[in-house]
Amino acid sequence: MRTSTAHHRLFWRRLFGGLSLLTIAFIFFNSTRVGEVSSVASDTIANWFLRLFEGASFDSLTFFIRKSAHMAEFALLGCLVSVFFATWRLSGPGIWCSSSLTALLTACCDEQIQLLIPGRSSEVRDIWVDFFGALAGIGIFWLICFITKRIQRRRQGCLTPVLRSRKENFPW
Repeated sequence: MRTSTAHHRLFWRRLFGGLSLLTIAFIFFNSTRVGEVSSVASDTIANWFLRLFEGASFDSLTFFIRKSAHMAEFALLGCLVSVFFATWRLSGPGIWCSSSLTALLTACCDEQIQLLIPGRSSEVRDIWVDFFGALAGIGIFWLICFITKRIQRRRQGCLTPVLRSRKENFPW
């Protein structure tokens, strides 16, 4: 018979594993959109920003919006897979390496998918943009862990080092 903690951890593992897979599916879905459809969405947002920044060029705004969207998608992925791997009770470096590798493989697959879609291109620069977005998400995960642990320790009245052992790092 499983303990309540094991059931709790299994719930979080399934939840964040599922959310991670849905995020990857969303990223791949966006990659399968034909170039014209993808451009319309970016152009709509760029036109809105042109009203705010009158001196900006349309092409540079479109480029910035596309790369920002990729970084945001991958930041979400980085954060979600970090929580997922944390539920497996990996050590800090294990979580970091697993999350980074998952994001990098997803970015490579994403660019491979775009090679097959008419009007789309694949660039190594996009893999780097995606990967740095994922690293930002992984960093957000660690920042949240650090702040959460710091608050817990302050409530307990002790200010010892925040990251001591892997069993104490994560609330799940």
